[in-house]
Order: sequence, then C-alpha cells, then structure tokens
Amino acid sequence: MPPVSVVLAARPGSYIAGLVGFREGAVDAWPYAFAGATRTAAEVATDLANRVEELRSGWIERAGRPRRDSAAAKVIDLIPALPILSAPTARAAIGVSQQVTLLGLKRLEEAGILRQISPGTYDRQFAATELFELVAEYEARIAGR
Repeated sequence: MPPVSVVLAARPGSYIAGLVGFREGAVDAWPYAFAGATRTAAEVATDLANRVEELRSGWIERAGRPRRDSAAAKVIDLIPALPILSAPTARAAIGVSQQVTLLGLKRLEEAGILRQISPGTYDRQFAATELFELVAEYEARIAGR
C-alpha cells in the first residue's frame, strides 16, 4: 500500500484547503479529502501489485521458465522487495552458495531482467530497471489524477 501522503502531495491545493477548512470549522472537508486520497492510493496500489505480478510472470518466461527451486526463480521472487541487490545479499536471502547465486544472477542479466550497475565480481550490484520504470509510471499516474 503506497502512503496516502503521496496522493495528498500530488494535490497540494486540496490538501491545504482541507486543513484550512478543518481549522475554520468545516470539519467535513478534511475527512472527505483524506478518505478520497486513501481510496485513490488503494486503487492505484492494487493496480500496481497486479502489474508487478505480470512483470514477474514475464520475467519467468524470459528466464526460460527456471525450476521453482533454482537460484534464478528465487531471485525473481525476491526482486519486488529488493529491486537493487548485491550478489551477497541475494545469496543470503535465497540460501544457496555464492557460485549458484552468481549463476542465477547471470541468467537473469542475460535475459534482460537485471542489469549490473557496479563494477567488480564479488560484491557486484544489480538493478531491476523495468520495476523502477513501472514505479515511475505509477508515480506519474498519481500526480496526473
């Protein structure tokens, strides 16, 4: 669930008018504005969750439908919570060896799911840029509502 503050910040005029009205005795305006922002946040969050799941399903296909217990599949499941991750972080989270983790990360990088964003070999960092694009689109939708 995204913070309601994101929705309220997208409409500062409405937010300030609701607070001023509340202070001046129009107690109905602020709760209605807050309830509307909460509803909008919930609707957009539901849509975002569905789109993240669609993205995850697409990643599984692009990665060649890895076995459910493989490092690649486990990292795919991890990405929504950790869209930027290092090889050691991934290894600790999925509970396999460093070498197996690196093979899974390489497979996801070759499929275009992850992109290495730092130099190095052991502590390299990866990012799921498509997920960031999806979140940026979500934020733009909130601002445009």
